[in-house]
Amino acid sequence: MPDLTIIKDSADIATPIIFGLATLYFAWKAFVYDREQIQAAREADICSWSEKCLKALCSAEGLCELSDQMLDEMGWLNRKSEVLGELSALVDYGRLYFPNVVDGRFGLHKEVAYQGVRQPILDHLVDAHRIVLRSRFRSGEGHQQRKSIVEQRRAFISRVYEQINPHRRLGFLKREAVLKDSN
Repeated sequence: MPDLTIIKDSADIATPIIFGLATLYFAWKAFVYDREQIQAAREADICSWSEKCLKALCSAEGLCELSDQMLDEMGWLNRKSEVLGELSALVDYGRLYFPNVVDGRFGLHKEVAYQGVRQPILDHLVDAHRIVLRSRFRSGEGHQQRKSIVEQRRAFISRVYEQINPHRRLGFLKREAVLKDSN
């Protein structure tokens, strides 16, 4: 028959070790989950902002296409002003998620949010703004301008896609058994 003292001593040693390992495991899981929650919140904010951006880009596309059709010029100019305002506001709002990269040289005379180099994700909105700004009523260039904005929209959504990385998120949800069967 085994010595009960040895079994008791072994249990006295093993219990805190097992408890410690379990605590570390659950602490790590909580850390990973918290980090994922923070990332998911940022991604949700970016998705919300990018949805507004996509609507504005689609409005810009429509405006350019309409420039060559039978509309009154004043109505078109009013719509152009609205689209330009939307795009400009969305660029500025996007700076909250994608601040300029400050290198200590470029734009130091500007306000703090505008110092440095603009991030590429915002360039597509700025380029669309420039296209709309240059558009003219019944110029005959509306179709080509619309194509240029479509290119900017596609490039923009690709940049958003890189930022939120839906495959990474789906992988996490599958690992955590939140999603049962998702492609």
